[in-house]
Amino acid sequence: MLRIIIVGLILWGAYVVASYLSKEYNRAKVETGEAPAPVRQTAPAVELTGLPPALAPSLDAAQSRGPATFKKWIEINRKHIRDPKLGDIQLDYAVAVARQNSAEAKSVYAEVKARTPSNSPLQPRLKRLSSSFE
Repeated sequence: MLRIIIVGLILWGAYVVASYLSKEYNRAKVETGEAPAPVRQTAPAVELTGLPPALAPSLDAAQSRGPATFKKWIEINRKHIRDPKLGDIQLDYAVAVARQNSAEAKSVYAEVKARTPSNSPLQPRLKRLSSSFE
């Protein structure tokens, strides 16, 4: 009789541990990006010029759908956007894709940095991101 109680307690304990680990795994999976997170979490410190007002809603929609959609949006609309806003948008993309593809993120960062003049309003952001992408 004592053996049955001990085996029952062991099985019950294994069930409790397994269910806890399963819940934690599912929670961690959601937090690490199974569902695409919005690309930009904070508003820009300086309002940058170069984005036609008609493209702003589609930009917000592309950012909210994740890095893949955001990249396609940039490729399609790049010819309509001017620096410094184009550089800012590309840096948003680099930050969004950094966890999934760090080489691409570094490449985008390097491209933006190479074409950005030293007096650009984008320079403070480039300096903040330099530790992550260089």
